[in-house]
Amino acid sequence: MASSDSPSDFDWDTWPDLESVDGSSPAPAASSRAATQQPTPDGRLPLLRLMDWDASRTYDEQPPTCIHYHLEWKLTVNNRSVSKDSEPDLVLAPGDYWDLTLRSKLNYVAAKKLAPNKSFKPDDTTVIVSVRDRSEEDLVKRFDDLDIEWDVVETQLRTWSGLFRAGKRLKISVSFNYVETGPAAGSGGRRGTKRSATQRMLAERDAEIEDDRDRTGQVPVWEQVYSLMRCPGPPCDLGPHCWVDDHGWRRA
Repeated sequence: MASSDSPSDFDWDTWPDLESVDGSSPAPAASSRAATQQPTPDGRLPLLRLMDWDASRTYDEQPPTCIHYHLEWKLTVNNRSVSKDSEPDLVLAPGDYWDLTLRSKLNYVAAKKLAPNKSFKPDDTTVIVSVRDRSEEDLVKRFDDLDIEWDVVETQLRTWSGLFRAGKRLKISVSFNYVETGPAAGSGGRRGTKRSATQRMLAERDAEIEDDRDRTGQVPVWEQVYSLMRCPGPPCDLGPHCWVDDHGWRRA
């Protein structure tokens, strides 16, 4: 006699795990994976590890089921800012995010922003972990090269998970500082030296403009002057910069 139970009535959670055809254990079910995202016995929210993270998911549950944090990072050369970026509302653990995404982003920006005629190397990395709560002090850590101890950072985020659940924003600020080690291999020659000097001056100018913007929050006067004096091009051939005198003539 056929069973009257329908598939929807069957209690799948009580059915024992079966081995696969090749004898190996099956992959964890979605319910098992979700269990790792629940608060720990002491009430702390978890950080998602790569094996638990779903890139297509928004993780906007209320109340939250995992820690969210904001990441700001910048590249500096000799402690002068060259580039900066931010990654809002991350849930993947910082160490996994570094391995998966941030390291490659840093390498790309360094290759694009640092002068190609010089050699650079990472000198140190400063990490600041903070929470928007006046009663809590920031955690500030310095690491040699790019050898960041992400476990220390992640432990602090877990410590503040209760504050995050109460509505306080968590933030990680990372500064990757590079230093110049000398000319790039194969660079040389008089023409190359002249070009190198120009590139160096432009890089130094960009760094000073970026510093002014960071300090004042406004567009630096230098940038406005360079924009005003930039040569418009043909029919003017005085570039790259020129100015118009009282008679309407362009001067170099």
